[in-house]
Amino acid sequence: MYAPFLSFTLKPFDDDLVANWFRSHIKGGVDYYAASEAGGRILGISVVKIDPILGFELLGLVVRSEHHRQGIGRKLVENAVGLAQQSGFSAIYTAVFADNKAMLRLLIGLDFIPVRMTHRVRADGADIMYLKKYFTLYRNVLK
Repeated sequence: MYAPFLSFTLKPFDDDLVANWFRSHIKGGVDYYAASEAGGRILGISVVKIDPILGFELLGLVVRSEHHRQGIGRKLVENAVGLAQQSGFSAIYTAVFADNKAMLRLLIGLDFIPVRMTHRVRADGADIMYLKKYFTLYRNVLK
């Protein structure tokens, strides 16, 4: 089952909705990364968008509920951070619903900092917090 906090509308997710979501994101230039078991079963997915002008964004992350608190989400975020650094970006940013405490704890623990908040975005009035992780600011100056 998919987490309800991924939806702005709180409309229940079904397989068709998720499939359409994937198709529309792929057309929009996003990349997906998966964490899987040895047998190939997907345990978690991260979604990133790389834009040379707007920057490197972690658009989403989901881990199967039975695999929460096993470090899978952390590895997926660390992978996204590594990709952003290797691609030459100075930061990575993301948006998280303010009631998603587990994701906020994870990101803050990985040195993301809150940079702004948008209020009453979701159908139930939940806010969105925007976070950013900055890399070395003066790397080009020091070369």
